[in-house]
Amino acid sequence: MTEFEFYDGEKFITFDLLDINEDKRTVLVVVSDNGKITQREFDLFTDKKGFYIEYGNAYNKVYLQGE
Repeated sequence: MTEFEFYDGEKFITFDLLDINEDKRTVLVVVSDNGKITQREFDLFTDKKGFYIEYGNAYNKVYLQGE
């Protein structure tokens, strides 16, 4: 299981990568945010920096390798 973090300007959010579905271009992730732990499936995107998901109300780019 791969773990990575994202700082949203107020707090760190932890993501634990469970599975990547290359056919559907989705990832299954456990998200620890503000004391809550949820399992979610995200669409997988790519740009010149690498693979990322979009998270939060502002659709922040969260890179799977870390920035």
